[in-house]
Amino acid sequence: MGVHGLWEILGPTARPVRLESLGRKKLAVDASIWIYQFMKAMRDKEGHQLKNAHIVGFFRRICKLLYFGIQPVFVFDGGVPVLKRQTIAKRRQRREGKKETVKQTAHRLLAQQLQKNAEKKQVDIVLANSKSPTKATKRELPLGALEFTEYYEDNNYFDGEKMVPKPDESTDSPKKDIKQ
Repeated sequence: MGVHGLWEILGPTARPVRLESLGRKKLAVDASIWIYQFMKAMRDKEGHQLKNAHIVGFFRRICKLLYFGIQPVFVFDGGVPVLKRQTIAKRRQRREGKKETVKQTAHRLLAQQLQKNAEKKQVDIVLANSKSPTKATKRELPLGALEFTEYYEDNNYFDGEKMVPKPDESTDSPKKDIKQ
């Protein structure tokens, strides 16, 4: 964002300035940067963006500038140049790709956890029904005993609508036909 290498040129002459020294002067303000700062920085205790954060932030900063006698002149970005449009499109594609990767990772982790829980439940059932617990192993479980796919689909884990498993008779009661 901005002009690349600008601070390398301006750096040698740059110096901090106190707001009091700018009284009775006009100060150009990049409104886009202020909006972005307020949208990112002003959050509630849970980390959610505050409603109208940009308006509150603008108001506070304008009041401070006016208090010191500074006249702010706000500069808003115009239309996006062709080069910047291409850059923005690339950024958007990269973000979308990362979102999909995160979603795929979440699906994979949840599927692994559900599989692990289903296997543990079945091993516990076999151990509980077994006369000699030392001989019961995972290999003794029939493939049909792992109801992972049904549990996963019935509870809509990835729909975002309901995340709490719904108890039903088929998944709550142990299978009686498990071979020992």
